Amino acid sequence: MSAPASIEQIGREFGWSQPDDPWRNPTVVGLFADPYCADLELYEDKQAEPTLLCQELGGLVERLVPHLPCAATAKTKTAMLWACQRLKEASSIDAAADPAEKARELKDKLKHLKTNEVLVHVLGWMAKADKPPSTVLVVFERTSNSDFAVCVVNTGDGRGYHPRRAGPQEYPKSKNLCAWRLQGVSQDRLVEDAFLFALLLPVTHKGSSDKNSAGQFYEVLLAYLLPAYDGSLFHGTDAEYSKSEHYVTAQRSQLCTFKCISACLRYLLALKGVALEDRKQLMFEVRRAVCALLEKNFRSASEASKNLPRAAAMIGTIAGRQLALKTLREMKAGRLEGSQLGEIRALISRLDASASRASSIATEEFPGPLWRGRAHVSF
Repeated sequence: MSAPASIEQIGREFGWSQPDDPWRNPTVVGLFADPYCADLELYEDKQAEPTLLCQELGGLVERLVPHLPCAATAKTKTAMLWACQRLKEASSIDAAADPAEKARELKDKLKHLKTNEVLVHVLGWMAKADKPPSTVLVVFERTSNSDFAVCVVNTGDGRGYHPRRAGPQEYPKSKNLCAWRLQGVSQDRLVEDAFLFALLLPVTHKGSSDKNSAGQFYEVLLAYLLPAYDGSLFHGTDAEYSKSEHYVTAQRSQLCTFKCISACLRYLLALKGVALEDRKQLMFEVRRAVCALLEKNFRSASEASKNLPRAAAMIGTIAGRQLALKTLREMKAGRLEGSQLGEIRALISRLDASASRASSIATEEFPGPLWRGRAHVSF
């Protein structure tokens, strides 16, 4: 079987969390519709738990890697599979858990990390117990027997604390160093009981408070890890991972955490030496696999004369357009062969046709995202 066909087949057959209505899947929505999404009603039934998103994206990429041209070398393939595994193993703390007990568990994990090993942990802060928390991912990496590097991955609330780029090359977007790697963190400070308790407390019901904020996380907790810089975290920035290629567009909708997960995956790939071009090709194939899922769903609904909500038609239309734009980019970069291009054009054509049919008979039912009247673009 050819590689292009395998990628689409994986997208259709992968064990998605919402296989029958993928427009409600937070991975699908976050990948394509974040600029159009005002909010996500996905938290009541735990669909958008960050660890589930990590497992879903990591699992999908793990399935795709053997079929990627950019993973032809053993080194690149091994690096990609390593990044997928670290993402799938991301730790988190249940909102109802005891933060003191979880702090002891995290301390034990950090102390037992070997040099160059990493631990991905879902953190953040919760302002109210009945609302989802603001989510960040933190990648702890042991760099020596006594030191760590701490990478804070944040595409949502608090990203303003991260280095930012805005100019002619980025217009009309602004880009942030969403995966911000801080080096020179001593183990003694990182595994201190009081610090770890303060780090985990705000993401639990026990510690939920209106006083929890990004300022507390960045200006107090992270600043504590780098006392030599007197609160100026920029002096602790790792220059190797703050080049222009590491700046990405942040999420537009407040609760869309998929971009945070994908930014973490990109960082893990870069950490293992995967080139920027290969990272772009990987995310292109992720989009392609998801479009194959959408096309399959629309086709099945059409054959069964099933009416789909407007949210579904919106996702299908946006996905087809974005895949077409990304295909042009891959063509210009010389990463697509003629046979691959034909397969992708056929997929886009089928997806556009099925999305148009779904739009023409869409019901007024509105499960899933609440849509903006127009795309939100940050200037």
